Amino acid sequence: MTLHTYFAQKYTKILFIVLFLMSLLLVMIDLIEHSRRFSYVIDLYSIIHLTFLNAPKSIYEIIDLIMLIASLVFFISISKTSELVIVRGAGRSVYGAIFSPLIVSFGFGILILAIFNPLVATSSKTYLNIKETYLKGEKAVFSIGSEGLWLRQGNNLEQSVIRAGRANYDGSVLYDVTILSFSENGSANRRLEAATAIILDKKWQLSNVKVWPLEQGFSSEKNAQIIKKMIIKSN
Repeated sequence: MTLHTYFAQKYTKILFIVLFLMSLLLVMIDLIEHSRRFSYVIDLYSIIHLTFLNAPKSIYEIIDLIMLIASLVFFISISKTSELVIVRGAGRSVYGAIFSPLIVSFGFGILILAIFNPLVATSSKTYLNIKETYLKGEKAVFSIGSEGLWLRQGNNLEQSVIRAGRANYDGSVLYDVTILSFSENGSANRRLEAATAIILDKKWQLSNVKVWPLEQGFSSEKNAQIIKKMIIKSN
């Protein structure tokens, strides 16, 4: 029994080391990929958040590979240290070195199905919803390009085009914001620039705002106003 326990502990240690290293590698690759795709519209915290939401699914897809690598490392390790020779010399069966990893792998598989599988399902759904917000605009009228994030809103009386340099992960906070408002006849009547815009209760709460009136007969810069806080409606 002691022999089985020793090999089981050794294999478990190797399995979790391989799992950690492979997970770290996947997270780093995902972080680079998400930074490349979203760095111009969302901040670093949001990119890290997306990366970790996608990590369980990425790890789940290579669980078989992780267990295969762990098994190879385990058998190479006991071969290099001549542990099998010692076991044989002691008159014990070498099948203990095979039986123990099988039991550990079986238990690890049950753990994956019982705990990790629901986590993958939940995190993957959240990840896809957030990702679609930026890529397809299914939860907002978003357009993402090399110049930042664009949002259009309005009603029968006024239309507004909002541009943001970047946003947080769910699009509720915009940074480096420019808003152009258009009247019913399509002419621009106001321009706003704000440091941040936060959506709360169907209203945009702007901070550090500069407002330029664009009606005919006005010198926009001369009549510009600087307002610390400002609230505008959002549809």
